[in-house]
Amino acid sequence: MIDFGSGQLLPGYALGAILFLLGLLLGRVGIKRLRAEVVRMRNAGVEADLLRKQLTKQYAGIQASSKTLSVFVGKLTEGVDRLNRASLDERDVNLMIADLARAVFDPDQFLLYRTGVDLRQDPQTDNSDTQTLTLVEHEGLGVIPPEVASIPMGEGKIGWVAAHRVEMTHKDWLDPTRTEGVRPLANHTSLRLDLISPIIHHAGDKTRALGVLCIGRPKAEQDRNAKLMLQTISNLGSIAYSHAVSLSEMQARANFDGLTGLMIKSYFRKELGEQILEKENVVGNLGIFIFDIDHFKNYNDTHGHPEGDNLLREFAKVVRSNLRPGDLACRYGGEEFVIAMPGADAAASLRAAERIRAAIEAHPFPHQESQPSGSLTISGGVSAYPMDGNDGDELIRHADEALYEAKRTGRNKVNCYKAVEIGDAAMDPADDFGQPFTEHDLDSLWGGDEKS
Repeated sequence: MIDFGSGQLLPGYALGAILFLLGLLLGRVGIKRLRAEVVRMRNAGVEADLLRKQLTKQYAGIQASSKTLSVFVGKLTEGVDRLNRASLDERDVNLMIADLARAVFDPDQFLLYRTGVDLRQDPQTDNSDTQTLTLVEHEGLGVIPPEVASIPMGEGKIGWVAAHRVEMTHKDWLDPTRTEGVRPLANHTSLRLDLISPIIHHAGDKTRALGVLCIGRPKAEQDRNAKLMLQTISNLGSIAYSHAVSLSEMQARANFDGLTGLMIKSYFRKELGEQILEKENVVGNLGIFIFDIDHFKNYNDTHGHPEGDNLLREFAKVVRSNLRPGDLACRYGGEEFVIAMPGADAAASLRAAERIRAAIEAHPFPHQESQPSGSLTISGGVSAYPMDGNDGDELIRHADEALYEAKRTGRNKVNCYKAVEIGDAAMDPADDFGQPFTEHDLDSLWGGDEKS
């Protein structure tokens, strides 16, 4: 027994029972706490696992975005390098945009549409809102339906983007505030239009739609940077199209005569050389017609050089209107012109030359009545490849000899070069040493008659 000071003793078994109950109570409390701790730790483990998965996903997303941005920057640099080339045309720009879109988005489907807007025209006369969008580059399409190959401005989602000059994602179409309450229909069931961007050219306060870029089912992660990258590609495309037009205009000014719009001599000789090389490979013909205006000096002296320039402009228009498809026309000198006629033999070249001569004689040029013959006329000579020469220089020289003969025998005519057979006594005029005369010698030989 145990004495608690009150004189009463507590039996030992009672004490044992109390201690047992106390231990049982403390044990249950401990088990609950233990269980709670186990649950807490288990939940903490789940949360940690979720956090780990979330962080892993974010890291993967960061890696993917970093890779996409790295590819984007690399392709963007390549695009800028292309813009720095001396030669760039619309086809080059189309391919550049396609390469950028494929590299950045890795899409299942890619579409590039172009309008017929001419950037050389005054922006104030813009008619891009009435243009038709034409498919110029694509990937991921099978047979192209007509309604996909050509889309009127404003029709469907693609036409809507072009008309409203705004980028759209597949989520944007669900927001009525983005489309001003309009729900444009899909253009065709075969199209996947996850990202659509207009290609816009800004000129002062005017904007012109040059085309539309469409991305379908991009494999690359679509984050908040996707639309910015799409905008950048579209803007670079707009700059590239404008740059291509500027380069074309610069090349035209460098290769074509500013007064007549015909080829300049150096560019013509280059093109003629390429034509002859092509004829060598396919065993073809090519005619050369060289001619000049009869008594042009008299016209200039009588009416002044400004009127002479006006005459040359109108003269060139008449020449151009009488060319065959594929002919090359050149202002070879002051009032001297050359036409290369691919595929024409001597007879066909002579017929074409005579047609041009007759058209010029019949045209009512201003002040033509003051000319010695009462009208504006030309004299010319014709040579043909390969019969009259194997290169451009030889063909032009022989045609020029025929031109001199036309001048010598009365003007306002076209002569065909007559090749001399080997051993013929009637050889080309030559000096005592058997060398061909220079043009100055020939002028003296023909009584000082100049090409005028």
